[in-house]
Amino acid sequence: MLLCLLLGILATLIAFPETPIGRALHRVLVEPLARRLNRIRPGHLIFAAALIGFATGLILLFEWEGVRLVGMAAPEVMSWLAMFDAAAVLDLAAVAVAMAATTRFRTVRDRVLMMAGQMVTVARTVLTRGRQRAFKARPTAPKPPRPDDPDPAWAGYAFG
Repeated sequence: MLLCLLLGILATLIAFPETPIGRALHRVLVEPLARRLNRIRPGHLIFAAALIGFATGLILLFEWEGVRLVGMAAPEVMSWLAMFDAAAVLDLAAVAVAMAATTRFRTVRDRVLMMAGQMVTVARTVLTRGRQRAFKARPTAPKPPRPDDPDPAWAGYAFG
């Protein structure tokens, strides 16, 4: 019965748009929806695509449990979207990306400072090494041959 009612309203809007009932239906059903659709920006579409992708990932990863998760989250997500404008959410995401980039910059800066400190330490040791006394090897006396050592001339043939 509801389907027949909706099809009748659609037929009235299409076939008789200039009648008083057609104009009233157009004013009540079409114009508010057209105004709301006119407010959609590219950021809204990107955010909706991200939510759809997240929901699809949950469903593919967890199968029926993912369907239940998405079903349980749907009312909260809809109320959240109704409270916040998607542009504000995208601004928050941009702030989060900027904070992450700042943290990475600080990490790189700290790494560069650490490496510079290590290079200074190495340079100091190289420069001070020239001032130290040179190591002189003491000559050692050769060991006397042991009585069980083979003759060096025949040593290659004895173990070869």
